[in-house]
This record gives sequence, C-alpha cells and structure tokens, in this order.
Amino acid sequence: MPRRQCRDGMQILSLLMLLATVLAISVSPENSNNDGAVLAAAADADMAKLNEYIQADKENEMNVESLYADLQRRIGAMKAEWTRADVERQSMRRALSEAREHVQTISEQNAKLTSLVSTVKQEQDRLAKAKETVMHALGIEDQINLTDV
Repeated sequence: MPRRQCRDGMQILSLLMLLATVLAISVSPENSNNDGAVLAAAADADMAKLNEYIQADKENEMNVESLYADLQRRIGAMKAEWTRADVERQSMRRALSEAREHVQTISEQNAKLTSLVSTVKQEQDRLAKAKETVMHALGIEDQINLTDV
C-alpha cells in the first residue's frame, strides 16, 4: 500500500512540476500573447488531469478505508463466533462430564439393585424349599397354598 501511495505521490509531484514549468514559460517576456493562450490552455488541461488524479487518489483512499473497516468488522465477527463456540464447547464438556458421572452412579445403583434382586430370589427359593419341607413334614403337602393367603 505505501508503494502505491508513493507512486501516486510521484505522479502528482511530476504533474505539479510540469504545471510550474508551463506557467514559468507562459510568463516569460519573449513569448507572444498567442503562445501564452496556448500554454494557458495546456496548463488548464494539466490542472484538470491533476484534479482527476487527486480525486481518484481520494476515492481509492476511501475505498481502502472502507475495505479495512469491512475487514475489521469481519474479523470482529469471527472472534465473537470463535468465543461463542469456545464457551459452548466448554459448556458441552461440563455437561458430558456430569452425564458420565450420572451414568456411573446409575450403573453402580443398577449393579447394587441387581445384586439385591439376586439375593431376594435366592432367599425366596430358600423359603419356598423350607415351606415345602415343612408342608411335607406336616403331611399337608399341596392342600393349602400359602402364597395365596
């Protein structure tokens, strides 16, 4: 960017030097009025061209500033999105960790309940055998069903 500004500045400077030379020639006493009018017209054309360069330079500078502002806005939006995504990622990690802990707790509870159910089934089987033995010893056998009572 500085190289372009330097080049544009050199063009403007060379046009100003040309204009100064034309004005110096037009003021010199050895030139006739006719030559002065031609030189004045040439100077006017050079001034118009110089104004065009200056306006183009201003427009380019405004475009560069606009592009720079747009770039800054996009970078800001990208940083905001990055920050939002990072916060969301951290939140999801915490939720995942809590879910893992919850699953571990539920798994331990499930194992304890499974063990308890197994113990209860064994106890129920033992009690059923004891009942059968008592019923057989009393000679009642299948006449009374205690589970219905």
